[in-house]
Amino acid sequence: MSTKQKTINGIIWSFAERFLSQFVTLFVSILLARILSPKEFGIVAMLAIFIGISNVFIFSGFNQALIRKINCSKDDYTTVFYFNLFVSIIFYAILFFTSGLISSFYNEPVLERLIKVLGLALVINAVSIIQQTIITKRVDFKLLTKITIISAVCSGLVGIGLALAGYGVWSLIYKQLSYAVCTAGLLWCWNKWRPNGRFNKESLAELWKFSGNLFVLGLVDAIYKNLYLVIIGKFYPASDLGQYQQAETFKKLPSETLANVISRVSFPVLSSMQDDASKIQNAFIRLQRSTVLLSSILLVGIASVSREIVLVLMGEEWKQAGEYLQIIAFAGIFYPLIQLCFQVLKVVNRSDLILKIGILLKLFSIPVILTAIFIGIKEMLFCAILYSIISYVVVAYKTGLQIELKWIAQIKSLIPTLSIVLSMFVFLCFLDLVIGFNPLEMLLLKIVAGGIYLTIIFELFKYDDYCYIKKIVLDRIMPF
Repeated sequence: MSTKQKTINGIIWSFAERFLSQFVTLFVSILLARILSPKEFGIVAMLAIFIGISNVFIFSGFNQALIRKINCSKDDYTTVFYFNLFVSIIFYAILFFTSGLISSFYNEPVLERLIKVLGLALVINAVSIIQQTIITKRVDFKLLTKITIISAVCSGLVGIGLALAGYGVWSLIYKQLSYAVCTAGLLWCWNKWRPNGRFNKESLAELWKFSGNLFVLGLVDAIYKNLYLVIIGKFYPASDLGQYQQAETFKKLPSETLANVISRVSFPVLSSMQDDASKIQNAFIRLQRSTVLLSSILLVGIASVSREIVLVLMGEEWKQAGEYLQIIAFAGIFYPLIQLCFQVLKVVNRSDLILKIGILLKLFSIPVILTAIFIGIKEMLFCAILYSIISYVVVAYKTGLQIELKWIAQIKSLIPTLSIVLSMFVFLCFLDLVIGFNPLEMLLLKIVAGGIYLTIIFELFKYDDYCYIKKIVLDRIMPF
């Protein structure tokens, strides 16, 4: 199979896996939102930073190092497997014995019991990390798709069933725990790898040379991403945190799905080109232009229907989440592009540069976080849009230096797509002013009108990136 075909197949199956799993997660979240209150969602969101930081130490960037390494030995896989398992047990013990302090920090007594149960997912996930890494390394996203969807559906049924039975916040905890159990079980059943090597300190040291910087960056990134939840949970009612968390859930469906797809597929594929600079540059240009087309359509589309989609799917109680969603959707446009740039830097073995950029960008985010404390949540979200733009410009500039591609050329290539998609947003906002339909009718009208608007423009001007993606889709649907 050619590199191009391998990339296309990987993108299609990876997108299917991420989109469907995120869609199932969102669907389940919507159903749970109709049963549970914003406060219960907010309480669970308070634990995110502790689980997130623990996961960074467990992964430690070794999975990325294994994917990048062309010939991995049995010892490499076995060493990382036992390391992950050992660290996961250590961090579960830490969470278990500090659960009282966490509960006191938020002044929510129930958190002490919740984190003792949810923390078990750390150990369960650690058991399956190498299985996922091996499958990703061979670009077998078809298998990952099956595993992820089955796990998402099963855990969703567990959560909904417990919520209907009156378990309240515990239904959200057991939903996450059952997902980890199901995923680990399926990975071990359907992937034949077993830890049949030996623990090798030299192997661990070799992999750490690449993964060390990624570990530090992952730690900084986990703190940054979850700090918003900590600030809102500490200084605002739990119900406000629940509203924000649900808005984030809607945003993550397009933004993180696309970012994960691009990262998971581009890294192993670009790694195979690491000895040919021109191939990396050409592949990066095409991926970047296709990524911004998809991310802008999806995120601006979400922003255009944010109010309607929240009211229709979750009800009037969640109206505030719709207001938050319209703002943060714009901040999510550049996230997939930033992740794509980081994959290129990994391929050219500049994980040190990724770390430096990551720390620099997190320093830029301090004013955004302070805005939430001293002014308000909405104002913080507007600042987050500006922060995302600055972050992309910095990352594009540094990436361009490594592959001899001027950053200004990268940005210019994105302007036509962004201009077209933003014009769609203005058009749909105009419909809001002149048409007084109910939320459901307005939601359907905007989806149809937005789709027709973009299709006419792209088809009329034979827009290159649109035609490229269209050809890939049509070739898969009608190969003959």
